[in-house]
This record gives sequence, C-alpha cells and structure tokens, in this order.
Amino acid sequence: MKRAVEICLSLAVCAGAAIAGEAGVVKIAAAPVTWADALPSISKRQAVFVLDTPSQTEVRGYLNAAALRGSGEVGKMLEGLAGEAKVDLRIEWPDGFGKPTGFGREVMPAAGLVRSSYRVGSTTITRTFFAAEEEGAVFIHLIANQPGALNFKVTVRVTGGMEPEIEDRRQMIVSPVAGQPGRLGARVWVLPFESDVAKEGNGIMVKGEGEALIVCNYAAGGDLSGTLAKLGARYDPGHTPADPSKIWHGVLDSRLKSVENSP
Repeated sequence: MKRAVEICLSLAVCAGAAIAGEAGVVKIAAAPVTWADALPSISKRQAVFVLDTPSQTEVRGYLNAAALRGSGEVGKMLEGLAGEAKVDLRIEWPDGFGKPTGFGREVMPAAGLVRSSYRVGSTTITRTFFAAEEEGAVFIHLIANQPGALNFKVTVRVTGGMEPEIEDRRQMIVSPVAGQPGRLGARVWVLPFESDVAKEGNGIMVKGEGEALIVCNYAAGGDLSGTLAKLGARYDPGHTPADPSKIWHGVLDSRLKSVENSP
C-alpha cells in the first residue's frame, strides 16, 4: 500500500491540493477535465482511475499495476498502461434535479479511497470509490442524505470483450471474445439498498434511491460469478441475498482497520 500512498500524495501536490478536514484526507481543489485529472485507487492486482463530475462518473480499471512504477502523475501512469486491456464503467447522472453546487473531490491515501461530494438544492450526494485489495474487486458506494435522491444508469465496456449481458436485472456480464486469450472478462453488480433496478438499453437504471453499492470484478480468465456470494458469506453469513449495506461496511471497515494496524 506504500506505493498507493506515494501515488495519491504526488497527485494531490500536482493538483494544487491542500490537506484539510478529517485526518488523512487530501482535498483536491482542481476540477477534473481530462483523464490526466483522474484520481487513482491502487491495489496489488488492480489499477483503478476515477474521473468524476456531477453529471458523469467514469471508472477505468487495469490489471497491470506494475506498469505504474516510476511516476506519481496520472497522465504518465496512463501512458504506461497504453495498450493494456481495460474495463470502463460509466455512471450517468440525469439532468432535471437541479443545478449541482459545491462539487469537490478528495482522497484518503493510506486507505486508497477516492471520494466526491456535491449538493443539489438541500441534498448532499457522496460517492466513494475503492479498489479492495483483499477482496480483489472495485467497490462504488453512492449515498444521498435525503431518501429517493439518487437516479443513475450504469454501463460497462471491456477491451476485447463482447457486448454486456444483463442477468437478473442487477448484474452485467462481459465475456472475452472467443479466440482472444488473455483478454479481460468482467462482472458488475448494481445493488440499491431500498428501490428496485430496471434494464435500460445496454445498462442498468436505478431511480428514486437513497443509497446503493456497485461491485465490479474483472480478470483475465477465471470464473467471477461467485464474487458476490463470497462477499455475502463473509460479511452477511446465512442470508441470501446478502445485505449490500453489510457488505459495504464490512469491506470498508476491514480496509480502514488494516490501515490503522499497518506499521
């Protein structure tokens, strides 16, 4: 995790950020414009970059974190990953709910967390992104401080992957194209805590939610179908389907405790 700390701190300095607020949080003053302005969350297996604005969230994931050596600047890191297969997950936030104000981003370098928040009227919406090292998956947590204020659509694309298939309305599956070994496959679970989901075109739509969790796992080969079941067995044993709030808090608490106990 030391490299993740160095990467995030270097990025914060380059963006002209100042350390403020809660302990260990680096606030990013500059607004994102291009992928060079994205914020990273790095684990041993995955390199994830978050380009987040009020209207659209893009999460780009790679497997080859070793290509990041030697630079803390996101633009140079992405240059090093050019040509690598990637997963592009997009969350679209529809207009019509008022003008966003007070948008800001921040990172918790020691924990590898990326977060953004903004207001729409009297509602505050917070998004948290985390490449979880032990679980080997990417977690996206969305919450509004007023019920029913989250409305979003999730889509996913994978380099060398087929068109996503939607299963049980809550899961998107991208299989590698046959005959292309080493290509990535991906699975994405969209888990609102209260409302239902609906298939909309090539993606999954959530309307009128207060809190939701998105889990994305990807790999070059291997079966990813058991990802959610394993998370449930660990963080909400004995319950099917597992409670997504227990999964999220379990993963987050586990990571924060790991950071606290690290030398």
